[in-house]
Amino acid sequence: MGFINWFKGMMKDSITYAPLSSRDAYGKPTYGTAVTYSARVTNKKNKVTRKDGQEVVSNTMIRLYSNVATLTVEGKVTMADGTTPTVLAIDHFPDETGPCTTVIYV
Repeated sequence: MGFINWFKGMMKDSITYAPLSSRDAYGKPTYGTAVTYSARVTNKKNKVTRKDGQEVVSNTMIRLYSNVATLTVEGKVTMADGTTPTVLAIDHFPDETGPCTTVIYV
């Protein structure tokens, strides 16, 4: 089994991500169509820097097999148990051929 198949085999969880579509006059968000992704969800504390520059601690790391450059922290993540934690930060990691994985910190 090659590395790619081994890595894909680690993605036993799934999450859905809905992009921010708009906000109403009161700031309430409206979300677009949710997409389901295979993921590896681990409960691991990580210090991350939010978009506003504030350092916070993330309790969960969600690693997606694909690089999804369109994901933003304004979107909504829904976990398999139905919870919707706040997205704190998103990172993209390359391999030798370019962008490879996306990590969402919640």
